Amino acid sequence: IIGADYRVRSANASFYKYFEVTPDEIANMVVFDTVLSAGNLCEFRSEIEIALSGGTALSNLAIKLTGRSGDERTMIINISPVNSKGIEEPLALFGIEDITEILAANRMLSSLNSDLEKNNANLETFSAMASHDLQEPLRKISLFTSLILESESEVISGQASVYMAKIISSTRRLQRLIDDLLLFAKVG
Repeated sequence: IIGADYRVRSANASFYKYFEVTPDEIANMVVFDTVLSAGNLCEFRSEIEIALSGGTALSNLAIKLTGRSGDERTMIINISPVNSKGIEEPLALFGIEDITEILAANRMLSSLNSDLEKNNANLETFSAMASHDLQEPLRKISLFTSLILESESEVISGQASVYMAKIISSTRRLQRLIDDLLLFAKVG
């Protein structure tokens, strides 16, 4: 809780634990002089002062803080006026949330999505090339078998004609199978 003079009135146990401070270390300190000053909070001082003096809310203010161990953390600060009939001075609730891990997870997810898109593009390219390489011999088998059947029909035995028809039928089935696999690869 922050007063109109920007001084800390109180904080909750989570604040003390997270920032490794005691109530005595921050009580009555100007918020800009607390552990929160170990970052870029002061860059937003005018927006915070306007919100506190005007009794207006300030939402999703992203600040950077350097922890005691030297690691940089990203925090979201929300400021809301406290309106109560029993309170004489204007107060504001200063909510702080560490979003460092969320941002890191989002960056990792974005990187993984980018890798997945590249892999999918590579798979699509491979599928197209493999499709062409598999389909071309089938077309040749079907074409030449049909040509033999047409041009040599009087010299080919009935049994050979049946075998040739089965070859043509099998190449068409294999062609459909390849087309279905390609379609599955694109959809899947």
